[in-house]
Amino acid sequence: FLHAQTWQTRIRDHARLVKWTDGFAGKLPRPEWDVQSGARNGVEPRLMDGALRIRGTHQDTGESTTRATRKLRALHFRACSASFEVGPEQRGDGGLMLSLEGRGGRATWQFRVYRGAEGQLRWLMQQGTAEPARGTVPAGAAAGVPVPVRFELDREQNPPLLTVTAAGETVFSEGVSTLRSPTGDLVISLYARTLNALPVDVALDDFELVYSLP
Repeated sequence: FLHAQTWQTRIRDHARLVKWTDGFAGKLPRPEWDVQSGARNGVEPRLMDGALRIRGTHQDTGESTTRATRKLRALHFRACSASFEVGPEQRGDGGLMLSLEGRGGRATWQFRVYRGAEGQLRWLMQQGTAEPARGTVPAGAAAGVPVPVRFELDREQNPPLLTVTAAGETVFSEGVSTLRSPTGDLVISLYARTLNALPVDVALDDFELVYSLP
């Protein structure tokens, strides 16, 4: 009886899943994307050449980050995949980020897959002020070459199992207690970050988001 009940629960949960895709056709981002809140002076995310792109020059000295974001209630998130590309003009790091954010956009947890300023493909997971876990991806990331990334969360595990793949390699697969009963939003971001007034050039394509209906 317990097995049958578990199976019925899985069928019901699967029936509530929604797959949302975006190939970035057209001239303007779809309304689910926020390209204004994370814009910076001189840099605004926009659709270019069939992709969502952050291109321009950060004007401020010190650290600057430009983001284009798609958010949803954290408890509803199941998976996200996309390809990001860092152009040859980029002088900081840029890539794809998954973050747990509360009011005012304050992040309490984040996982980033990104190409660093030196050209290496890297990942970083940080919670609060704790020392982040980090690593490199042997596949590398040449300028102008798309990097496929996938985040997948298995909520049947306790704590939920987060598996992250980048450039065809599994870079992380562990339980993340923070995602067990999260409050706030889970935010997917294309981002570009510099430590000075420097040019940025990153793009996002082939976006797919899987989430559960309430």
